[in-house]
Amino acid sequence: MKRSWQWEIRSMKEEAPYIIHTEKDDALLAVQSFVELWGQMSIYSIRKSAEVTHYEEAI
Repeated sequence: MKRSWQWEIRSMKEEAPYIIHTEKDDALLAVQSFVELWGQMSIYSIRKSAEVTHYEEAI
């Protein structure tokens, strides 16, 4: 079993949120991933929108 988290990050200029997935429950990690993908932007809000559990299929 593996878990991941989904975050919604809203910039000051955009209406639609950016979606980030992380392997740790860490808002700072989500913001760092956001900056790596989309560059330096003013962030209005960050929200954890989902905790996802991944199950591996047994063969």
